[in-house]
Amino acid sequence: MNDKQTIVRILAASVILAALASILLAFWPYFYQGVVVSPGSSQQTNFHASLIEANGANVIFLLAVPIALTALGLSGIYMIRNNKPLSTKSLLWILSAIQGLYCLVGAASIGLFYLPAEIALVAAAFKAQRKA
Repeated sequence: MNDKQTIVRILAASVILAALASILLAFWPYFYQGVVVSPGSSQQTNFHASLIEANGANVIFLLAVPIALTALGLSGIYMIRNNKPLSTKSLLWILSAIQGLYCLVGAASIGLFYLPAEIALVAAAFKAQRKA
């Protein structure tokens, strides 16, 4: 297997990992847990909600950011095929930095779910660096 194929496979894995994390976060019913207490009653009701149920459909745009970043990295592999490895290295490192910042800023809530996709993106950037 040559370097280009390896980089493509790593980037494809990064896109898949980001998509799986987004799907899990969007629909996992235990993302938000709460307790409802009825007034005048001592009865408590526990409930669970997904990220979309708790925060609305607009959260889908935030969940799409890591998928878009990793997909942009995968599409950037075509620069290698056009013999522009410096541009590809730069693109992959920039996307890795943005994705890493996304993971860091969201570390208290959803950021850590995207850490495997970030690791794969950094691995692809290292592989592209070694290739050039």
